[in-house]
Amino acid sequence: MPKKEQDLFKSVVRYYETKQYKKGIKSADLILKKFPKHGETLCMRGLILNCTGKKDEAIDLVKLGLMNDMR
Repeated sequence: MPKKEQDLFKSVVRYYETKQYKKGIKSADLILKKFPKHGETLCMRGLILNCTGKKDEAIDLVKLGLMNDMR
């Protein structure tokens, strides 16, 4: 992944840690537009959605993220 997207991913993690969930989802969506199968971003988006109360969608995203990035 290019540096720009790596920096965006770091900001997604930072937004999650500081509970700025709307900004985190927007940043994750920007990454997923270019790299729709990036597992870490899918998982982070799922974690954020879980915190906002959308558990069903969050579980699906985390499972998809784990299938795409098995490390």
